[in-house]
Amino acid sequence: MKLIILCLPLFAITGTAVGAEILIAGFEYSPFSIVNNANLSGIGADILNHLIEDSGNIKKGTSVVSVKRMMLMAKEENIVFTTLTRTVDREVQVQWIGKISDDMNCFFTFKDRPINSVEDAKKLVRIGVNAGGLTEKFLVDNGFKNIEALSNNTLNFRKIAVSHIPAWHTSEIVGRYTAINANADPGNYVCNGNVHKTNYWIAASLKTDKSIVDSMRLKFSEMERSGEITRIINGYLK
Repeated sequence: MKLIILCLPLFAITGTAVGAEILIAGFEYSPFSIVNNANLSGIGADILNHLIEDSGNIKKGTSVVSVKRMMLMAKEENIVFTTLTRTVDREVQVQWIGKISDDMNCFFTFKDRPINSVEDAKKLVRIGVNAGGLTEKFLVDNGFKNIEALSNNTLNFRKIAVSHIPAWHTSEIVGRYTAINANADPGNYVCNGNVHKTNYWIAASLKTDKSIVDSMRLKFSEMERSGEITRIINGYLK
């Protein structure tokens, strides 16, 4: 996975942050963050574009770094993350702006292959998972010995589709989007096991100017009330 950073001069998000620069970071985790040729799109990026729009910022510069730097960047100044899972460990490491969505981590597979529990999944020949992510950490921490870690969602889905791996440990939204993006019928697949709940947030580094964070929180709440966030999510899952 790669982490893309957009650098924007911040002129008008708030009256107190005039002239400040803000880095906007998003790692490859479709459909919430999609990196394509150093460009950033996806649900989180689309929401962030709305948050930025009222600030009058247009010009964007981009650079790509390893996702391993993500939490290190949380210690730096004026950085906003388009998509970040809120965990106990991360609770005090960033400033949380707004929750994009809840989700359920599960075992994505063909609908005729029931997997009802973690123990069922341990008995499979292989379990696909995205390398280096929280889903792989869960499998390792729970004693899975049948892990096949791949670099991205697309590779995991392709191996499911040709029965190279019987299941993929991912989330319900990610699995459905990946099937749709591969021009497959998502109705042929299920997300079984309901392993644990997860979530996706927009967040800011601890040293991000408080006026920037407050302004984005306010705009995010307005988007929630208007239904705009739901419309953006649904646009990726049709």
